[in-house]
Amino acid sequence: MKGKKRIGILALSLAFVGIAASCGNNFAVERNTTPVKEEGAVTIEDSDRTELRSIVLDTSNVRTVFYIGEEFNYDGLVVNRSLAVYSSSGTNKGLVNMPTRDFTVDSSEIDMNTVGTYKVTVTHRLSNRTLTQSYNVDVKPSVFESTQGLTYNAGLEVYFEDGKRIKEYLLHDTYVEKYKDDYDHDFNLYSLLNGLSIKLHQWTSDGKTATETRTVALTPDQVTIDSSTVDIDTVGTYVVKVTYDAEPIVIDGVSYSNSASAFLVINVSDPIESIKINSGSALFGQSIDGIDAEAANWQVYVQPVVSDSYVEPFTYDKYQIDGVDIFKVDQAQDVTVSLISDPTVKCTKGIKITKSTTQDIISYTTLDPKITGFNGDNLPEDILLANTTFIHGPLPQKIDSDTYYTTGATYTSGRASKDIYGSISFDERVSIKGTAQAFKFEFNKPAKLVVFFASTGDDERDLCLYGHDSETDAMGTDILQAETSTSVKQEIVRKIYEIPAAGTYYLANPLGGVYVHGFIIATDK
Repeated sequence: MKGKKRIGILALSLAFVGIAASCGNNFAVERNTTPVKEEGAVTIEDSDRTELRSIVLDTSNVRTVFYIGEEFNYDGLVVNRSLAVYSSSGTNKGLVNMPTRDFTVDSSEIDMNTVGTYKVTVTHRLSNRTLTQSYNVDVKPSVFESTQGLTYNAGLEVYFEDGKRIKEYLLHDTYVEKYKDDYDHDFNLYSLLNGLSIKLHQWTSDGKTATETRTVALTPDQVTIDSSTVDIDTVGTYVVKVTYDAEPIVIDGVSYSNSASAFLVINVSDPIESIKINSGSALFGQSIDGIDAEAANWQVYVQPVVSDSYVEPFTYDKYQIDGVDIFKVDQAQDVTVSLISDPTVKCTKGIKITKSTTQDIISYTTLDPKITGFNGDNLPEDILLANTTFIHGPLPQKIDSDTYYTTGATYTSGRASKDIYGSISFDERVSIKGTAQAFKFEFNKPAKLVVFFASTGDDERDLCLYGHDSETDAMGTDILQAETSTSVKQEIVRKIYEIPAAGTYYLANPLGGVYVHGFIIATDK
């Protein structure tokens, strides 16, 4: 269809709140990365490390009430952040509170043409930590609100016959065939007009505030429906605008629009009915990164519901693979390939994992701490983990008594219901908190260290890899690599740490606490 304009996914979310084209771009970004060197009693030196702890919005000087048709702004917004400051030696110097101009403001939910309360989201990022806060703004009926006794049109409400604002169609749908001759394009306008629920909301002002006083039911012939963007022969999301035109209201010689509009959404789709792997290698070398189906040249045979079938290359942005067991070597196994957009559309593929020619890969899912020695005070001196000589467990952060830490059982808690990651289950977990507790690793060659861990709290927690300081025979001060858990309490994540060379390394949590559930170690051959 000529002259048609595709409206992308963004139009779907905008249509829910009725955002008109005149709203413009409601996403604003303001940045200023000039560092603040000193604040209060704590001085931030160039060599210090800072970690973002929280942000607080100061909206005391921000406009939070707007009128229909005005342009949104956040002038006067102040974002205050709290930073934990650590010296180069790892000493906690305390907290610094300071304003920052390095933030983004997302006002995409605001519809400046519709009365309502809307959320503004403010985001600040520092290093690998991103925090958000929000505040609300009200859109009111402009000057009408201050005109006593005035009744005006404040909004239009439109639904399809099923009470929804979204209508789903398959590609090339013909709609109501008997009315097709009345409309000169493939998308049958009559199907929209028939059965629409249209309500006009009218408000009346008392001179100070306005309240809704009347709802008028309208028929389709009383509104204008613009469906010119809809292309039933092209997959996409389209917006239909419904407008009620009314005579302008003149106040003090100034003419104000009294029209109202709303939006409906048409989704044209061609869902995939089935998939199967058409060709490609089924043999993969063992790797902690899983299997590389793209390198194996997998081809996916796709059968849509409406259009003809086709074959396309496998890509990880569209398909996902589950059920790979990298420790099931030289044995046939089935993996599941599914659509990311619709996991119910899936197929199985038989593969075989061969022994890695470049790495020795070992899994440690049962930590099983064992105390191998005590100091002169009869307290633990070394703890081996997972039946291996090169993973050493953390010493207790606090010694409660001479006799309390006598067995490895003190360090672990039994497997809980959530101690599972994919197809891997863990028998035990070790809790660590702060740099006083750290796992020690002795590597004799470069390797990759896979760690399964989870936050013990409701916020994200860092788990950092430190190098070894030979002069002090302790954990080094430089973080070689830091990874972060999810913000969901006790939700296990999988992170890979690079071990660059042979030596001693420590894995610790600088702040908060984490549960460590297990490891996979892949050392170079």
